[in-house]
Parts: sequence; C-alpha cells; structure tokens
Amino acid sequence: MVRVTLDTAALGVFLSEPPKRASLERLFDAVGQRRVDLLLSQPLDTADPQDALAKFARRQPVLDTADFRHLIASADGFVPGEDTFLDYFGQAKEIAQGRGSAVLPGLADWLTLHVHSLQGRDYFLTWSKPLLLVAPEVGAEFKIRIITPGTFLKFGEY
Repeated sequence: MVRVTLDTAALGVFLSEPPKRASLERLFDAVGQRRVDLLLSQPLDTADPQDALAKFARRQPVLDTADFRHLIASADGFVPGEDTFLDYFGQAKEIAQGRGSAVLPGLADWLTLHVHSLQGRDYFLTWSKPLLLVAPEVGAEFKIRIITPGTFLKFGEY
C-alpha cells in the first residue's frame, strides 16, 4: 500500500476548485478502497462542515509532529547542526526565491515534510508552490517525492 501525506494547509479552499476537488475525490476513493494509506499534514478545520469531502478528510489520521517540535524551538526558528534536513531549510528558501517565488517555504511546512520523511512515507501531496519549486532538489537530497495530488493520481503506484 502506498503511504502518502496530504498537505492540508489550504485544503478548505481547494475543495471549492473543481479540478482540485476532483483530484481529492479520486484520492479519497483510493483511501476508501485501501489502496492508499493517507495522513493529513494537520487537522482540517477550515472547510465547510457540511461538505462530504471535508467530512471524510476530518476522519483521517494526522501526521504527528509533536515529538519533533523541539527542533524548531529556538528563537531563530530551529537549532542549526542538530538535524541535516532542517539545516537544508535555508537552501530550500534560496532555491524557491531564485525561482521567483514570492512566498517561501515556511518552517512549520518544512517540519511537516521532515516528519513525513522520517516516517518513510512515499509521497507528500501538495499544491504549495514554494514546496513544489524545491521538490527536485529535496527529492535528490533526501529521497522525498513532493508532487500534486493530480500528478500522483496520474502516475502514482497505487
């Protein structure tokens, strides 16, 4: 079974966009058929409580980052040298900025991606442009596959 983490940062908004909603419907169908093991990156609480997809998403387990919060507990955001993946965060921001991203990867997003990696999950599904911009380098450096849900459904091994 393929293990994926779904970035839920803006999932409530994406439920109202027809192409993205269609991707989520297909993904959740694969979860219901037990072809995909899904974790949400964080609890979903911004979507319409009556929406059927939002209800399904709320019942999914959430990636637990609590044990790793100490890695970003310093005043500057994280403890340099304690963790190679978190040390790479600065480079990832530079890559995203060099590719013209107005919004840079956030530290909380980076921690979520890190925990996803530590748990050996197969795909990190997101529509976050800053994370997608650094996906090739992060993938090469840390063996993490960051793709959109639509790309996963088109080419995934599920």
